[in-house]
Amino acid sequence: MGGGLVFDDSLIGDGVARGSWAELQAEADRALGCVAGRPNTVLGAGVLPYETKTENVFRLRDYLAAF
Repeated sequence: MGGGLVFDDSLIGDGVARGSWAELQAEADRALGCVAGRPNTVLGAGVLPYETKTENVFRLRDYLAAF
């Protein structure tokens, strides 16, 4: 891909689904640290189980939008 670096990572879906906000925030910070300074980065949680806490999804979205 033009000699560039391709980094494929996703936030742990189970953490989004069932984890506490502190666990989810720590995982988001870890992923953000891995891609710091790299343009055009997409972070996602992959496929989430039906019982995912919607509060976690929206809170994570808002947290990541600040970056």
